[in-house]
Amino acid sequence: MNKKWQDFINWATVEGFKIGYTNNFEYNLLGAKSLEEEIIFFNEEKGLILYATSFRGVVNSASLYGEFHSESYPELAFQFRTSEWKDDGTFIFELDATSMQWLLRMISDQYVFSKKWKHKKFLWFVNYVETKEEYDPEQINNKKLMFAAPEVRRIIGVA
Repeated sequence: MNKKWQDFINWATVEGFKIGYTNNFEYNLLGAKSLEEEIIFFNEEKGLILYATSFRGVVNSASLYGEFHSESYPELAFQFRTSEWKDDGTFIFELDATSMQWLLRMISDQYVFSKKWKHKKFLWFVNYVETKEEYDPEQINNKKLMFAAPEVRRIIGVA
């Protein structure tokens, strides 16, 4: 994805997302330093969590997490980065940045999202600087969630 960072933030806002956590971090590539940003967005109406990082003014990565209910295995399931269909009909998913915009519209028209998740899902809130040394993704996630907006924690069920 080669989308400008501010355009991505604007798109997220238009789609009903609010910022639940933001952090600026410095990246140093062969002596060329840049100030980057990571954001955890949330859409309380749909129960969606969106995590994104910037790199030199464009979107470096973005992942959209959520759940919806389906009586049968969704035909669109092959489009998701990761997915799991539970016995109770809950479909847990993660979308990457390349398919996020068009697929979000398609599933929004066909399914009702879970505003509060029924199932725990591993979330990746680790930016690329944090992976340079030994790191514990769960500890990094927990620290960021501790400082995130209460709505973020309510959606994922850790409030």
